[in-house]
Amino acid sequence: MRRRCNESLGKRVSAMNNRIEMDPFRAWMDAGTGEPLRKSMFHQMERFWEGQRKMLEEYESFSRAMLERRRSAAESTLDTLRKMGTAADGTEWTKCCSDWLTGSFSRVAEDTRDMIQESWKIFAEVSQTMTEGMAESAQASAETAKAAAETQQSAARAAASQTFAAAQSA
Repeated sequence: MRRRCNESLGKRVSAMNNRIEMDPFRAWMDAGTGEPLRKSMFHQMERFWEGQRKMLEEYESFSRAMLERRRSAAESTLDTLRKMGTAADGTEWTKCCSDWLTGSFSRVAEDTRDMIQESWKIFAEVSQTMTEGMAESAQASAETAKAAAETQQSAARAAASQTFAAAQSA
């Protein structure tokens, strides 16, 4: 009974050790097997911050265009108010309102178009970055697992040869 418990405990400890060897953090820390994963993670961090830089540049041009249209809207409204204040009759007043509404709708349409275009650019950039990152992570994980398996096999072969040598000398 005691022997079975010890064997069972030994198998569990062995299984735990195998799990620890395949732990991504341990692979990260292990200079040999973790190198592909480490390189991949640093490359992904660089890719993320490069994407942030690109999005900020895009957003800067987008926001400048929006602010310019808002400035134009404020100037147009002031001009319209001045014209309405000097309008001689209802027809002239109506024309002022109509001209202002036409310009306003045009600016709103441009704002909407730019927002949609900017959203698609951001979506495409994020999608591409994530796809590339996932593919790279999968490749690095496969390389890390392969290196860990090779290290484990090498250790097993070394242990087997030591056991064989000890058995022959005994």
